[in-house]
Amino acid sequence: MMSKTELEIAKRQVSELRVRLLQQQTIVLSLRREGGEKLEKATALLNSMMDELIDLEAKWDQLVSAS
Repeated sequence: MMSKTELEIAKRQVSELRVRLLQQQTIVLSLRREGGEKLEKATALLNSMMDELIDLEAKWDQLVSAS
């Protein structure tokens, strides 16, 4: 059984990453007019963050199921 603290930490990590992801989406949208290397880097970071969120949400689901 997982401790309540582990669940709280995982939940906070998911929540914080969702906020950062929204911030990064805003950056990507603002760079769409410019294009270029900045947009490519910002988009790559956004994609990486989305992958990380998928992993964290899967971990969260496992922790919830185990509790």
